[in-house]
Amino acid sequence: GLPLDDSDSESSGSESDDSESSYEGLAVDDINESYDHKLPEYVPNSDPLMQRVYLDEEGIWIEVRGMSYSLLGLLMYRLMGILTLGVMPLLCRWVPRWRIWWTMRAERLGDAEFAVVTDEFGAVTVERVQRRPYGGTLESVFGSLTRKGPLCKHNDDIVHCLATFAHRYYGFVYHPYLEKFLPNTCWRDSAWTRAPLSMRSGLSCSVQELRQTIFGANDMHIAEKPLLRLLFDEVLNPFYMFQAGSVVLWCFDDYYYYAACILLISVAGIAETLVETRRNTRKIQEMARFTCAVRVLRDGAWRDSRAEDMLPGDVFEVVPSMHILPCDAVLLEGDCIVNESMLTGESVPVAKVP
Repeated sequence: GLPLDDSDSESSGSESDDSESSYEGLAVDDINESYDHKLPEYVPNSDPLMQRVYLDEEGIWIEVRGMSYSLLGLLMYRLMGILTLGVMPLLCRWVPRWRIWWTMRAERLGDAEFAVVTDEFGAVTVERVQRRPYGGTLESVFGSLTRKGPLCKHNDDIVHCLATFAHRYYGFVYHPYLEKFLPNTCWRDSAWTRAPLSMRSGLSCSVQELRQTIFGANDMHIAEKPLLRLLFDEVLNPFYMFQAGSVVLWCFDDYYYYAACILLISVAGIAETLVETRRNTRKIQEMARFTCAVRVLRDGAWRDSRAEDMLPGDVFEVVPSMHILPCDAVLLEGDCIVNESMLTGESVPVAKVP
């Protein structure tokens, strides 16, 4: 958030961790009213089962594959888990690729239950694809992206179901005609360039509901694992499994004191790790949590709201008591002094004008 002085502003991001991506060229291109078919946001996906996305802020490529559960694979996996006395599920826990190979099958991105994300370092993450009823137009989902080129004829097509997933706090939305997921950081309201003055009217309640479905809450939710889940994950760590095997072997050789020492040290290490993990998670939650009261313009009237409910396109009033703003914004009216030192390193506050 940025300390600001009194002004009216418009929200241009729904999350405080929104970042620029490889789709940033869309904003400049939209202003120039031109169309470049080489931009990644216009290129249809050549493989409906997978795609590659460049995360600009992190400077890495990720590969996204569509996957769904295989009933036969799940049955075989559970049967092998019983026959191997739990050894196979344990190995698959340490090597996620093996579990994916056993229990899932390739699926089109638009129909997949999971998005399996692999970064260029080989780390694999399985993200569940959320599907929610929508009912808005394609343009309301992807903004100015549908206004140029061959996509413009689909502006008014109704999207009945919205497929989304989140990875590293990036939100991705499935485009039914390009057959791939696009990060919602590339979203721009097409009305901002067609009729710039319309942004001063803010959002209507009906548009707010649609955008709430796309962008969610304007906050950064840091999930905290339950204590039993943390304990389970820690105990099944390869190091502690090795320690457990060592304790059993030492007991077979009648080295009970040595085995007891290893056991006590391992239990103490697990307990310390659990306490430290919980403490660090709650510290991060406190750092990421920010809320304040704001006045937003909805249906032409000023209403009291919360920062978590702000959405792209919201017009809000910055009052003297508001010193930190939890979103990016464009100044529409008034004078503004901004302390941008936390972003740019500048030691002197900067004056902003509409």
